[in-house]
Amino acid sequence: MLFDQLLLVVIYEKYLEKSGPIKLEHFPPKMLLQNEELLEKRPSSSSLERFIPEIPQKVKSRRKMRKLVCLSGVACVTMLFFIAVSSWFFVRDLGGVRVHNTNLGIQYCYSVYFWLFLAIFRSLDLDCQVTDRFEIFGRYVSSPNEVPLWSANVMDPQRNEKTFRILLVGDTGGIPILETTWAQRGVKETMASIASEKDVQMVLNMGDNIYFTGPTDEFDPRFETRFEAVYDSPSLQVKWLTIAGNHDHFGNVTAEIEYTKHSRKWYFPSLYYKQSEEFNGTRIDFVMIDTISLCGNTKDIQNAGFIEMLRNESHDPRGPANVSAAEEQWTWLETMLSQSSAQYLIVSGHYPMHSMSSHGPTECLRSRLDPLLKRYNVNAYFSGHDHSLQHFEYDGNEGHKIHYVVSGAASRADASTKHIKEFSKDNLKFNYPEKSWFSWSPVSQLGFRKGGFIYAEFGHESARLDFYDKNGKQLYATFIPTRQILTEFVTKSTVSPFVEI
Repeated sequence: MLFDQLLLVVIYEKYLEKSGPIKLEHFPPKMLLQNEELLEKRPSSSSLERFIPEIPQKVKSRRKMRKLVCLSGVACVTMLFFIAVSSWFFVRDLGGVRVHNTNLGIQYCYSVYFWLFLAIFRSLDLDCQVTDRFEIFGRYVSSPNEVPLWSANVMDPQRNEKTFRILLVGDTGGIPILETTWAQRGVKETMASIASEKDVQMVLNMGDNIYFTGPTDEFDPRFETRFEAVYDSPSLQVKWLTIAGNHDHFGNVTAEIEYTKHSRKWYFPSLYYKQSEEFNGTRIDFVMIDTISLCGNTKDIQNAGFIEMLRNESHDPRGPANVSAAEEQWTWLETMLSQSSAQYLIVSGHYPMHSMSSHGPTECLRSRLDPLLKRYNVNAYFSGHDHSLQHFEYDGNEGHKIHYVVSGAASRADASTKHIKEFSKDNLKFNYPEKSWFSWSPVSQLGFRKGGFIYAEFGHESARLDFYDKNGKQLYATFIPTRQILTEFVTKSTVSPFVEI
């Protein structure tokens, strides 16, 4: 039918050139009838449009989708262009030049890059607000230093005698230029809400605190833009027990220790340390270790800039850079575990013992740390590194269960299941995000999609762990009972597999 209509147009135009108007008897009656019906439906227009039928709605939708895909492609190319240009300007900042000393070109790239992403967020109808002030208890403040410390126990005056409540987060380091990711902002808001509702008393921060190359010194402005100004809610103004990750060791990790002197909530007194908390006779020992010093880094760099980090090849930890320092920490760790009489004994490090995601298990910790956890009836090992939430459970000694928890999704999430076949369903209890078509996605790795954290409430008989996504949806929960405190210990055995040369 469409062919007949187009043929009419061609004949009509050719005939006018030679003989003037077309006579009706030149066309079959059936064809004339069909086109008379079309003319009644459509308003008069050009000679061609009058004979084109109505386009079905499905075709219109497909055309709109094609246009949307084309516009998305153009937007992606534009984004890549601005990333390349801004990265060229921004490389000095990542290499150690502070933001307040940058030139006009860098500030221009900041602005263009920010507004480009903001426009995309607006077009996707995402909740993205831009403001330089925030409201606290009905008044506006412009600096996180004006935020009061959160100490009120509004739900239960005796709650601190019954439980001890913490948040477990990891890989909070943000992203260059934008400072925070979209997922991180969602996680932060939910953290603040849960912390306010539960009256959280402490946060465990599992490393990779500043992406991608750690701070340059204790006055690095990224401490403000990636930490203080991000976690500025009143309910989050509590002590943050912090340890270093592999990205922190790419830079000046000593600067993170020194920054403890300049912050009201950042607490990182040493590369490894123990923090004890007690509520109404029940004690928790948090043993914070530096797994990078114990097992080695994923790149052979230190105090490096962004370009040097990119040039250096990534690899699994190959052993400690300083064997003597590693052995000193192993000795300290076993002493802490053997002397603990706490009802809860928690060891925390950046590298995971077990992981089904991109990085996978850490063999160094499996061979050296895991036997110590079993020997001294440790309740749990908390970690980050892989950008996901995971829970494993393995048998310890005499019916004791050890829980291995990964919480590294505070600023981005990775749906990889690269190592999932290495674990049985009896051991791997939970993992988030769920499996994706792509094991690695730049959209998720840059923090445009999912994120999450863990809320832990320690009671006199057991601790409950609740896993949340960035929107506040409870994904999973588990219980960790108090440990059986050993009175006699087996002979110590921490023979080093490393040989110092």
